[in-house]
Amino acid sequence: MEAARLPQDQMHKKFMHVAQHPAYIAILDQIPNMALLLTKSRQIVHGNKATITNLGLKNIKKALGLRPGELFQCVHAKNSGSCGDATGCRYCGAVLAVIESQNDKRQVVKEARVTVQPHEHPLSMDIRVTAQPFRLESEKMTLVFFEDISAQKRRECLEAIFYHDANNTLNALSLLTEFAPEATSLESLKEDVAVMRQQVGHLIDDLSGHKILMEAEEGRLTLHKRSIPLSDLLDSCIRSVSGVAERSQVNLGLDLKEAPDSIVTDTAIARRILVNGLKNAIEACSCSETVSLTVEKPKEGFVLFTINNPGFISEDVREQIFQRSFSTKGKGRGLGTYSMRLLLETYLGGEIVLSTSRVAGTTFQLYFPVGS
Repeated sequence: MEAARLPQDQMHKKFMHVAQHPAYIAILDQIPNMALLLTKSRQIVHGNKATITNLGLKNIKKALGLRPGELFQCVHAKNSGSCGDATGCRYCGAVLAVIESQNDKRQVVKEARVTVQPHEHPLSMDIRVTAQPFRLESEKMTLVFFEDISAQKRRECLEAIFYHDANNTLNALSLLTEFAPEATSLESLKEDVAVMRQQVGHLIDDLSGHKILMEAEEGRLTLHKRSIPLSDLLDSCIRSVSGVAERSQVNLGLDLKEAPDSIVTDTAIARRILVNGLKNAIEACSCSETVSLTVEKPKEGFVLFTINNPGFISEDVREQIFQRSFSTKGKGRGLGTYSMRLLLETYLGGEIVLSTSRVAGTTFQLYFPVGS
């Protein structure tokens, strides 16, 4: 249970108390990362020059009395009206670091995945949060540092491709080229070549996906929309994930219901969204379970792709599943669902809806604009 918020007049008194110690302020201003002084109720008393500069504030008084999520315009704080009140806040590394530091009276370091929305589109960030007790005469506060580690997390994901996925692909190719000369027939050789092409195709696909994601995050992604037969798009997606499904012994089911014959969209981006959704669903399945893909046109202007698997997602995972770098699969992962939302909602103008229950399993509803 968090301490109750202090009224603004009390916050102003605390601010003036800190202002009477310019030496402390000068030291904080030399720190390149954002730093905030917080009360027991996690309200901002003061912040350093880096905070003012990075957030475009006229002065730190603009932040007085706010909580960090409100200052950074975290989507949870914006939606709930207060930093710390949303369900997702229970799993926020920034909130937990401060509370743990206050309770244990020691320095606490945690990583936080934060989605902020200072403008029209949300922006996901990875932040290392360091919270430590701070005492100014009789005033007990918490000093919190925020270090942006988004670039480091991007590098880890790329390393996972080059050092893991690429290595696996090259090892497979090495074995195939070693045994190909021993092929006893033309048909056997054709089979080996087909497997090689498939392995190379998977690696190219992974690299292409990360290129799309990097351009999307940097605002450089350009759409190339055209009308394509829906069957071509689906065939390409199913081919891409069929190997994963076979190795996991997971069944794939397809139901076109009242699907349109064609769709106007960016083929590469649409394919990336659907492949990520199918792969995640397959990886969540146990042997002999089924992933279903249903396509229909529920309302004018949209095509709905529904991906379902029998698994159930717990609340802690559900609240973080669309955040960058969050993964239950280990270090260097966690871009699948994040990129699905980023590409579909920010670039294609669609919508992604998640639902999960122990009875119906987990369902991702992907609303794609039909285009014109």
